[in-house]
Amino acid sequence: MVYYQIPSGVKRTTISHRPGLTTLQGGRIALDAKLVDLWELADAKHISEILKKIDPSQGTQNEVRAGLACLAEAGLLKRQTDVEVKTYTEVSGPLISIIIVTHNSRNWLEDCLHSIANQTYRSLEILVVDNGSEDDIKAWISSNHHQVKFHSLEYGTSFAEAINLGVAEANGEHLLLL
Repeated sequence: MVYYQIPSGVKRTTISHRPGLTTLQGGRIALDAKLVDLWELADAKHISEILKKIDPSQGTQNEVRAGLACLAEAGLLKRQTDVEVKTYTEVSGPLISIIIVTHNSRNWLEDCLHSIANQTYRSLEILVVDNGSEDDIKAWISSNHHQVKFHSLEYGTSFAEAINLGVAEANGEHLLLL
């Protein structure tokens, strides 16, 4: 059975009137209130306890599991098991467009795309918007990640403009911005 614990040093915070969390490295992450509430609810609880306490209007069990997985992968929750980890079957649903803005960040992108490929939700579209990198990321993506849609900007622009370009090309019902 999987249970969660808030790591020592991770605390609730406010960032420009938005809820957020501090990281173990001293950073701060702005999140929506629903995800921060889930983070607080999950502390010292088994997954079954968490799922029982979630109102269906707050999301499906798969959405709650996905939220917990994201918090755990970000180091904002510790995931512990008292038995072997269950192997999950692939899940599908509405198309989710994952928009990733990069700038000379191939090393980070390798881990990011690997992590996306290893999760169980399969209705995904991945769009990478490169913000004027000099690390030949286009050739690397085209030879290693054929499923990734790639948009290269010749010059650096604002993060917001790069996101907007990705959103304009996205076909998903939902957007995940990285």
